[in-house]
Amino acid sequence: MKRYTMGIVALTLMLGMVMLAGCGSKEAAPLNTETIKSRLLDKKWTCQKMVEREVRSETKPYMEFKADGTVVGNGGCNDFRGQYTLDAEDISFGPLASTRKACMGALGELEFSFHTLLSKVDRLQVEEDELLLFIGNNPVPMVFTVDDGGLW
Repeated sequence: MKRYTMGIVALTLMLGMVMLAGCGSKEAAPLNTETIKSRLLDKKWTCQKMVEREVRSETKPYMEFKADGTVVGNGGCNDFRGQYTLDAEDISFGPLASTRKACMGALGELEFSFHTLLSKVDRLQVEEDELLLFIGNNPVPMVFTVDDGGLW
């Protein structure tokens, strides 16, 4: 009888442990808007990849997010400024005003592509030093890294 009771207790403990182990989730909870905003602000985000193309220009597009909902940066040739709207991991950019330097050849194409893609972005993921901007269901993002400014 004692052996039978011990078996039931052991079985109950094992089932309890299995059930508790199943309660843990490996997926991180979605971040809230304020947490994401704090990761974005006061950093210069330099574009490394525009969807599937690596940015190889010496002058790479970059942007900086401001607390008042503005974004400023450079598309590779011209400076730009505009508004962004952030709601948790959803993001959109309003119309961007830009300076009007004549950007010819590859630099002009780079800037045009950058602004075109940026206008279609609708979702983001951000870590300490990497920002991923997604367009629709495309799993391949625009990739930005934090530019620390360097020594020069």
